[in-house]
Amino acid sequence: MNEKKKLFFVFVVIIVIFAVLVLWDSSQRAQRVNRGKEIESVSVDTEEYASGYVVEEDSNLADETNGEGEEDISLLEMLEEQKKYHEDEKASKEEKIQGILGKLLQQGEEVSQEPPLPARVFNVKKVRYENALPVTGDIKSSKEIKMRFEKEGVIDKIMVKEGDRVKEGEIIAILNKKDSLLAIARAQGKLDSDTAALGAAEKELELNTLLYDKGAIIESKLQEVKLRIESERAKVRVSQEEFKMATSSLEKTELRSPIDGIVGSRDAEEGEFFTPRDIVVNLLGLKDVYAEVGVVERDIHKASIGQTAVIKVDAYPNKEFIGKVGNLYPIVEGRSRTMKAEVNIVDEEKVLLPGMFAQVSILLAKFDSEIMVPTMSLLQMTPDVVVIPVVKLDQGIDLEKIKRGEGSGTITFREVKIGYMGPDYTQILSGIKESDIIVLEAHGEVEDGRKLRILGLEEYGI
Repeated sequence: MNEKKKLFFVFVVIIVIFAVLVLWDSSQRAQRVNRGKEIESVSVDTEEYASGYVVEEDSNLADETNGEGEEDISLLEMLEEQKKYHEDEKASKEEKIQGILGKLLQQGEEVSQEPPLPARVFNVKKVRYENALPVTGDIKSSKEIKMRFEKEGVIDKIMVKEGDRVKEGEIIAILNKKDSLLAIARAQGKLDSDTAALGAAEKELELNTLLYDKGAIIESKLQEVKLRIESERAKVRVSQEEFKMATSSLEKTELRSPIDGIVGSRDAEEGEFFTPRDIVVNLLGLKDVYAEVGVVERDIHKASIGQTAVIKVDAYPNKEFIGKVGNLYPIVEGRSRTMKAEVNIVDEEKVLLPGMFAQVSILLAKFDSEIMVPTMSLLQMTPDVVVIPVVKLDQGIDLEKIKRGEGSGTITFREVKIGYMGPDYTQILSGIKESDIIVLEAHGEVEDGRKLRILGLEEYGI
């Protein structure tokens, strides 16, 4: 019991004693008034008797004298009995008052000597602590490519199926090449023809130049040949571009993977006619993957970009992948009231596949060696003051006795400074030290200075 309760109890006892004394004093005054009235009445009777005795005849003097002596003895005896009665009554009342006061004092001692508070205690140590937010989701590829042909045509062959891994440059599908080969042949023929015409014109120019030098032809004839050469060269350049286009068209009949990845969905079959708008396969990159998880509404305030995360998948139960929260969608969706979050994953071995179920633990706090105490042991005295009930063990009490539930001690409130506060444990920056014993759970009100009976000991992680 604290000092305030003790003072209040003493104050109540004093008021009760004062009230009893007032009642007893009033009773004594009333008794004294009644006794005075009785004595006054007796005195009046005695005076009347004395008057009668003087006026009596002398002949009866001897007899009356004897009678008066007897009456005086009776009066004295009556007064003595009354006095003794009042004294006995006074002593009886005093005994009752003393008894009442004794009982009150005895009850006060019993209340002030309240039995020790039974409680379980906690052994303070520096420990390694982790607190994580568990979420689930799916592995997704950071690069998703919808593969389409650049030209229309009939698919002649599809080289992959869903789930196949492909390398950069690997052929995925092939269109029928007949039209492309014909276009190349035509372009090649035209290029050859134009090249030959250019060659003939160049030889004619050489001949005409010699004739002009000898004066055999006029200059206009020479200029005519030069103009024809420029025309043939232009034709050759056009034919070359046509040939390149025909060759490029042939190359476009082959759909090749631009990255190392995995085939997601396949939307084409051999023999189908496809245009550049139609998707053949959905290609997923394996170089960068992430986990798309859902954070429930009540935990949104705990997640933030940059937090470290540990990812596990069923395909590799004994392997952990490390990642970081890369993006938080600012929208709460669905009946489950969840917010989407992206956790970027380091997958050097390229074993994580899009679509895998992921179990993710977002680390909220991690300490290698800090004093952590159960959050339930903290007592909030004011908005700025937090205390912990530390147990000062009685002499001769050690950990072995505490573990057996044989310990005892006294509660002392100690102000502490807290750091990270989790749902189960809180980091203590100052105020207590290792090996301190604190109250964990008590069967009653925890008060500063109260005696404690220890029921058992608990430690972190046990």
